[in-house]
Amino acid sequence: MRLEDYLVMAAWAVFSVYLYYVYGICISPGIFMHQWDVRYIDFVHILYNMAVGSVLYGSVISLTKTAILLDWLHIFVPQRTRNALAWTIYVLITINCLYYTAGILADIFECMPRKKIWDKTTPGTCINTNAGFVVAAVLNLANDLIILALPQKVIWGLHLTPSKKVGISGMFAIGIFACVCAVARLVYSIKLMHSEDVAYSVSPVGVWSIGEMTSAFLIVGVPSLPRIFKVPWVQSVFTWIQSLTGGSSKGTRESSRKGLPSWYKNAPTARRRQDDVYSELDEYRLEAAEMVYSPHNGITRQNKVEMHSSHM
Repeated sequence: MRLEDYLVMAAWAVFSVYLYYVYGICISPGIFMHQWDVRYIDFVHILYNMAVGSVLYGSVISLTKTAILLDWLHIFVPQRTRNALAWTIYVLITINCLYYTAGILADIFECMPRKKIWDKTTPGTCINTNAGFVVAAVLNLANDLIILALPQKVIWGLHLTPSKKVGISGMFAIGIFACVCAVARLVYSIKLMHSEDVAYSVSPVGVWSIGEMTSAFLIVGVPSLPRIFKVPWVQSVFTWIQSLTGGSSKGTRESSRKGLPSWYKNAPTARRRQDDVYSELDEYRLEAAEMVYSPHNGITRQNKVEMHSSHM
């Protein structure tokens, strides 16, 4: 297993704990409850779950984004070539780890003693984290946009027909939903910062946070999406759906696909799979061709990446 696989498993474990605390709020006193309708002991429960959830959210996003960037490095940078894309990914991974580590520590040590974060009657001192909260949301959105744009830049620079570029680009465009969730979370975070009804205002922040984390897991799974349709029971489901919708008869091209969607490609041969440096995308093959050119200040090397479909 690769490093990104361990990161995703760790993120799933932390995400499960996050959902446990969200479920605790849903059970008592409930989400979208106005503060004046909540007993103080229940309000303390909300603030406690918010404090723990904030730390867990930062952990999940940090782990998943690092896994996504490592995946992009594996797919779009053949043989770890030190090109502009590779350095961009390395810088993003470094910033991602440092930024979320600092944010998690700030959440943990927001108040001294820490109990004062959720129980305001506890003697102690707290730092004002409102400005940092908004800045963190803005940086998080910027990070999402960059991660969304990285594969698109590579895909649209490949020598493929426009229809194939659109198809591959669409697979990696799931990140748009992550950006939408990040924007919504930023908007509601600003409202929460200025709201006196914390119990109510924190609810949409939590909902959009779940959406953002869920979309991050979907992005991680994009390179493995074609493999899903090779699972026998998945093929059976598509065949069953086709029979219900009046699919084509035997012997046609559609029936030979056993009910699979039109964009599904057959599994590559063993020889092709061995030569494929981009094994995460089974239906396409990326080949790296090395090109030498002579700039003004000397001779340098540059990698030219091309993608060829096996059905072109």
